[in-house]
Amino acid sequence: MDRLRGCKNNVRRGWSKDIEETLKYFNLPGIYTLEVKLTNKCSMGCSYCYACSTECSTQRMSKKTIFSLIEDACECGVQQINWGGGEPLERDDWRDMMEFARDLGLRNLVMTNGMFLSDKKILSDFTKLVDMTTVHIDTFDAKIWEKIHNFRKNMLGLQVSGVENLIKSGFDVDDMALCMTITKPLFEGQDYKKTIDRAYDVYGISAIMYPFREFGMGKAHQNLNASREDIACAYKYRNEKDGIPSGPGFGSKIYCATSCHVGAQGELFGCSMVLPSYVGNIHKFGFKDLYERNIEKLTYHKLKEPSNIQGKCSSCVNNTFCWGCRGASDIVCGDFAQSDPFCWM
Repeated sequence: MDRLRGCKNNVRRGWSKDIEETLKYFNLPGIYTLEVKLTNKCSMGCSYCYACSTECSTQRMSKKTIFSLIEDACECGVQQINWGGGEPLERDDWRDMMEFARDLGLRNLVMTNGMFLSDKKILSDFTKLVDMTTVHIDTFDAKIWEKIHNFRKNMLGLQVSGVENLIKSGFDVDDMALCMTITKPLFEGQDYKKTIDRAYDVYGISAIMYPFREFGMGKAHQNLNASREDIACAYKYRNEKDGIPSGPGFGSKIYCATSCHVGAQGELFGCSMVLPSYVGNIHKFGFKDLYERNIEKLTYHKLKEPSNIQGKCSSCVNNTFCWGCRGASDIVCGDFAQSDPFCWM
């Protein structure tokens, strides 16, 4: 836990500018961060997309519904909104939602593919309204990029411009991270190392990593599975950069147990990849009601005691801050209380 606390990058440390406050929510239990899926539309064309996003998707909640959701979340003690998709910047009214959240005293984190940040007006507004961000870029190699995307071959250039424009704008690099999905093509010529090096050594930002899962569109792309040995190599290489001995998840268990997810059609989950964590739809019951009746389920409260996780996670030396990925356990083992099947520790 001390190594996690000592990390400079706020995204890598726990997707929060205030790790101590987040830890208080972990112990309550409570929801510090609400993930909101602004839209299921995305033009990036990741072949394995877990959200099944397409450039033609029309799934989205109304602005009125989102405003009401944010108000309810604020009353429940939520401190931060993580805006995702799809691509959240695909919506013309994204500024309205983030301004509304900011006016209520909430922080905004945006999970983006970066391509819209090539636009100067969007970039300017983004830097004013957004506190933290992750930019999804798996590789900077165009040939490898094309192997894991379905269309629009010119997108990588826009993504790179977006990242570099954001850094040049003065956005704090300690509030930024690349988001990498670890697939088999990334191990061609050890490309994953080049991507991690560029993040840490060139841009001065961190890298959040997530192993490929056979989930969503990923079910049709089993060929993208990397071996557990390769996944271990990628994580160990990244972990050496910032000194945090993380297992194969995209964040710490502190984040996973203090966040929940509202989908583009109002569905509320503890995690969007743990289907048994579904507790209902906010259109039918309202966020506050679902939150109050299901807070322990949404935060995996029983699993905060390591002995309640079956297998090696229960005795791992890193289980004060890591529990692997509950989504991986559910997808592969059929039980999110099992140890992470991809972990090498």
